[in-house]
Amino acid sequence: MIDAMDCHDITSLQTILCMVIYFQSLGLMHCCYSYISVAIASAFRMGLHRSLVLRFFDPIEQEVRKRAFWVLQTMDTYVATMLGLPKNIRAEDFDQDLPIDIDDEFITADGIIPMPDGHTSIMAVANAHTKLLLIMANVVARIYPNQKQLSRECSSYQVDYTRVVNVEAELEDWFRNVAEPPTVAVPVSPKALGWVERHLWSRLWANIYADCSSFCA
Repeated sequence: MIDAMDCHDITSLQTILCMVIYFQSLGLMHCCYSYISVAIASAFRMGLHRSLVLRFFDPIEQEVRKRAFWVLQTMDTYVATMLGLPKNIRAEDFDQDLPIDIDDEFITADGIIPMPDGHTSIMAVANAHTKLLLIMANVVARIYPNQKQLSRECSSYQVDYTRVVNVEAELEDWFRNVAEPPTVAVPVSPKALGWVERHLWSRLWANIYADCSSFCA
C-alpha cells in the first residue's frame, strides 16, 4: 500500500490521483479533498507547477509532468467547488503550461512528431475540459467569494452584473474555440506515456459534458 505522505516521484503521484478517482466514484468527496491536498503538496515539492524546470526533461517526461499537474488542478477545482472549501492551488502559484495538443504516439524521447493534417488530438479535448474548469474557478472566486460585501440597502449579498456578463463572455469564447471530437479512438494498448495518463485524462474527458451542462443549465 502506498504511503501518501511519502510521495516523491511521478509514479506515486499518479497512484494517488487514481485513488482520488476511486474515492470520487464512491461519493467520498471529503476523502478526495484530503488526498488532493497531499498530492498537491507533493507536486509542488517536485516542481510540477513550474515550467522553467521542463528543460531538464525529455519530451515524454515533460508531458507527463504537465498532465499530472493539470489533472491535480482540475480535481482541486472540482472537488473544492463541490464541497464549498478553499482551493489548494491559486492562479498566482504556478506558471505551468497546458499539455500540448498531440497524441501519445507522436511524442518520443527524442522529440515530437507532427500529427497528420485533419487529425484532432484527444489532448485537445482534455485541455478544453481544463479551460472550462478554470472558468469554474473564476466563477467561484468572483461571484461566490468567501469575503462578501453586503449591500447597505438590504443587508444581503448582491453580485455585480458586470461579473456575470464577463463570465458569460468567457464561456462563449470557450465554446467558440473548443476542439472538435477526436478523429480516432483511444488505443487499448498503452503508448509511450502509459496507461495511467490515458486513464486519468479519459476520466476527465468523460466529465466534460456534465460540466458543460452545469454551466449552461
